[in-house]
Amino acid sequence: LGAAPRRVAQRVFIPLLRPALAGGIGFAAAVSLGEFGASGFLARGRSSYTAPQAIFGLIGQPAAVLQGQAAALCVLLGVVIVALVVVIDKVRGSQIGSWL
Repeated sequence: LGAAPRRVAQRVFIPLLRPALAGGIGFAAAVSLGEFGASGFLARGRSSYTAPQAIFGLIGQPAAVLQGQAAALCVLLGVVIVALVVVIDKVRGSQIGSWL
């Protein structure tokens, strides 16, 4: 009814999205914690580390170099995941993910 787009976003869209964003963040945190526990259970020995365990171990160290390595490993893991999603989307065609 004549409001500026920014005001509409502040007064309408953002308040409507808050519950969905909170639920999504909570669900993502719960799933990631569950997967971290599963990977810890499967790779019990010190000779084999999964990427989440390596990231957790590097972040826990006080040295900035190790935290930088953890950030680089996070980026690498993200790139691999995005590449897998793109490949799966291409293989499946327009059935799933066509809205992206």
